[in-house]
This record gives sequence, structure tokens and C-alpha cells, in this order.
Amino acid sequence: MPAHPGLADHVRLHPPTYGGRLSNGPRLRPRRGGPSEDRAGGSAATPPAARPAPDAQAVDPTDLDAALDLARAGDERGFVVLYRALHPLLLRYLRVRSRDAADDVAAEVWLQVVRDLPHFQGGAAALRGWLFTVARHRAIDHARARAARPAVPVAEPVEPRVPAASAEAVAGERDATRDALALVATLPPEQAEMVLLRVVAGLDVQSVADIVGKQPGTVRVAVHRALRTLADRLPRDPADPAGPAGPAGDTSSDPHDRRNGAR
Repeated sequence: MPAHPGLADHVRLHPPTYGGRLSNGPRLRPRRGGPSEDRAGGSAATPPAARPAPDAQAVDPTDLDAALDLARAGDERGFVVLYRALHPLLLRYLRVRSRDAADDVAAEVWLQVVRDLPHFQGGAAALRGWLFTVARHRAIDHARARAARPAVPVAEPVEPRVPAASAEAVAGERDATRDALALVATLPPEQAEMVLLRVVAGLDVQSVADIVGKQPGTVRVAVHRALRTLADRLPRDPADPAGPAGPAGDTSSDPHDRRNGAR
């Protein structure tokens, strides 16, 4: 049977391939990185493993300066580290400063921090002072607004309590913190605020003085007297002859205060 007249010309112009080799030419090599070697038995090329971005590393929760740099650049991981480190201290301050409105005032504080953080200049220590300065201003604004518009108390629904995993340890720590804050709240408001900023927030004397608008010496004396007052109000332990004030009645938790006394 004669071949189709156009078939011979097609075969001559387009010779068949067998296993990747032209019938009248060299073997074809697939392009490096292509999807497969050949149609007959080649396996699909395995894509290279994805590598994490150079900056996709865990943020050290103890390095607040590095976290601040990330947060200032808009990295959410840095802000999370700052929030977890500073929010508990902020709440303890506001529990005494704003009482039952502490959570609301804290939310306003963090909103301002998020808004103004890209323009903040300074390190982690300066950030701590700025955070509590903002908190003090927001607490004052909230107190003024509440005085102008007294709120009518409304009963809230009681939510079921979920027991914690380590009940005794967690409950004991929370009770101790709550009792300590309640004791601080018995001080005059000005003294209580300076004790919270100095002891709870961990600010130095100069930072506290800048926030409350006092001289550093005034802050040092006020904190020393406030701590002595708190020590006198603590229940005495009969087994401890020195009492909670410690040796020689020293009630100051600040080594600098103990060296300089009430100067």
C-alpha cells in the first residue's frame, strides 16, 4: 500500500524521537530545573525547600530594645513582646490609680502607644517612662470625665469561674499581688502613685520625678516614708522578732535609698 504522499515529507522534516534522542541527532537534555525529564519515565523535579526570611526569627522576650526597634518599624512581633512585658505592670499601676476603670484606661494607653510609637525616640527604659506618663494623663482625663458625668451602676451578669491548672500557686500569687496593691491604695494618692511608679513599674527616681512633676529628692523621701508606713501596717509575724521591717527597721527596698537614707 503506497504511503500517504505528505506523510514522508512530514517524517523527513519532523523525525520521531525515542527515549529523548532524535533518530538522526544527539540526545536532548532537559533544561536544568524543568518540570520533568521526559514523558516516558522521567520523574517530576522536586522544588527546593522554602527557606524562612532572614528576619523571620523568634524575638527574644528579654531584649526589649530589639523588640522596640521591630515595633517601631511596624513589626507586630516586637509589639507583642513589649505588650507582654509591660502590660501587667501597667495594670498594677492603674488598679490603684483608676480602680475599677483600670482596663478601660489601659486600653486607651495602648491605643495612643500604637499610634505614636513610630515617632518615639529612645530605648526601652525611655519607653517605660513614656508609657507610664501616658497612663497618668489618661487616668487623670478619665477621673475628670467621670466627675463630670457620674455613672449609674448596673449589675453585670455573673460569669462561671474556670479553675486554673495550678490552682494553689496561681491563686496564692494573685492574692499576694492583690493584697499588696490594696495596701498601697491605703496611702495618700500622691505617695501611692510614687510607690507604684518606683517599685511596681521599676522606674528610677529621676523618671518618677519627671512624671509626677516633683524634685528627685522629694520623690526619694516620699517613697521612703511610704514604704515605712506600709511596713508598719503589715501584720506582724510572732516568729520574726525583727518584723516585716527587717533589721534595724529598714523598710526601703531601694539600695540607693538605704545608702542615702531620707536625704
